[in-house]
Amino acid sequence: MPRIARQVASRLASSAAYTAPTWSDIIRAFRDDEAVAKNVGVRSTVPTIDRLARALSGAFLRRSVAVAALVGSILNVINQWEAWFGDAPIAWTKLLLTYCVPFCVATYATFSTLETERERR
Repeated sequence: MPRIARQVASRLASSAAYTAPTWSDIIRAFRDDEAVAKNVGVRSTVPTIDRLARALSGAFLRRSVAVAALVGSILNVINQWEAWFGDAPIAWTKLLLTYCVPFCVATYATFSTLETERERR
């Protein structure tokens, strides 16, 4: 039985009036389970929202935007040469997606690096 389920069951058994666990209770239980999994040598299944939030903030976000601007611009010139320098119309959906893909790749690279650092500790 997962730890949070045990906590809920013990609360139900100990009091007649059930009080739902708070978010801090749930997060604490996930972090405790992560520490136990690390000590046992099992890969934790704890949600990695903290690391994803970190990858999307501060210097990491600025780097992802810079990579997207540089790589996206180069790819747009390559992919839409005729639109920029010829008679073809600009494909706006392609233009936007060409910037989104390098942003996602750079953000994923940051996220996976943060995951690797976590596993080394």
